[in-house]
Amino acid sequence: MKLPWDKNYLKICLHVVFTLVVTYIIISLVDAVGYIIADIWAIIGNIFYGLGRLLSLFSPLIIAFTIAYLFDPVVDIYQKYYDNFKMNLVLPWLQKNNIKINFLKKKKEKPPFKTRFAGALLTYITIFFAIFVIIRLLISSFTPAEGGGGAIDGLVQMVNNTMDTLNVFIVNLNEIELLAEWDILELAAASISSFVLLLEESVLGWISTFFTTVVATGAWFLNFFISLVVAFYFMNHKARLKRQIAGLVDIFLPKKIKHVINVFLSDVHHVFSGYIRGLILDGIILGTLIGITLSIIGVEMAVPIGILTAIFNLIPYFGGIMAFVLSVGFELILGEPINALYAAIAIIVIQQIDTMFIVPRLVGHGVKLSAPVVMLSLTIAGSLFGILGMLLIVPVIAIIKIFVMRFIERYANHKNRIRKGEMEDT
Repeated sequence: MKLPWDKNYLKICLHVVFTLVVTYIIISLVDAVGYIIADIWAIIGNIFYGLGRLLSLFSPLIIAFTIAYLFDPVVDIYQKYYDNFKMNLVLPWLQKNNIKINFLKKKKEKPPFKTRFAGALLTYITIFFAIFVIIRLLISSFTPAEGGGGAIDGLVQMVNNTMDTLNVFIVNLNEIELLAEWDILELAAASISSFVLLLEESVLGWISTFFTTVVATGAWFLNFFISLVVAFYFMNHKARLKRQIAGLVDIFLPKKIKHVINVFLSDVHHVFSGYIRGLILDGIILGTLIGITLSIIGVEMAVPIGILTAIFNLIPYFGGIMAFVLSVGFELILGEPINALYAAIAIIVIQQIDTMFIVPRLVGHGVKLSAPVVMLSLTIAGSLFGILGMLLIVPVIAIIKIFVMRFIERYANHKNRIRKGEMEDT
């Protein structure tokens, strides 16, 4: 028996099938969203873990770019003075004395890209010399002076005094008959034996961790050496790299997107260069002032405290806090309590001078953020992203502020044009 063909039934069936498919898709999407919401932190953790692994693969390249970017102004200064010295003094003197040296002769064909080998080399020499001076200062701070002990001797003496006090305390306990009757000393001896066993296990674990750390440190030094080599190449061939990157951008990106990227990179460069370099210079000034002042006061470990202040000042306001805690702590433990008071007053005064006069001129020009905004940003970034977040959050907030202010300005100009058009029509 042949059934009659009805197009309406076919339409109904298609609508039913379509409805079922859409319902299934919606249910699947709701389940996926629920799964994402339920495990959002695990998913975010996996994403950050994957990004961390990816960044670790390119860490030598990232470190090399960072070194080259930070010291690029120094390379320019050295290269400028080297070129002036060579062209105005060396070459005229050689020509005057009829001395010919091939690598100093002017080439007939001008090279397509200007290199900065001398500037990069002098920059590296300056960096390594500064590191050598810092290490020597640290060693001299820990080395005992003639006729007196250094900081290490003071710590050793403090530990010895503590052990002597503990021995006297144990001897006094042995003379108390009531403790002997309650077997408290035997219990204490058993506890000490358990502690010794635990300490042995911990020492074995520390030895294993030590060898693992040595291997990891060797790999880190290898990566850092590769980064130094690549950074030297970046510094030397800056013009060529910029031309090549600009050529790739012209090939693959439209003109409008290229303009947006150029404006974005220009803003990022303005903020980051002004902030990071200003912060480094401010750290050097602040560390030097604190180190000299603490040395005059007679604070123990004054030079290391000054160096640590300069390093930790990469996080705003953290260098002064570190100097305050270390100087007061060392003086209360190793030195004179009155010097702790003098050091606290001196650091507070220097920190205020730095905040009111030095930071606004070196750092504030590129950032233009108020102190409460900076402190709140550091607190949030430190709790979410750790030390790296605290290092980068201030320039990131400054860039966001630039974009927001630019958007508000453009929106206000757009509204003004609309109002002027309406007034002309009326």
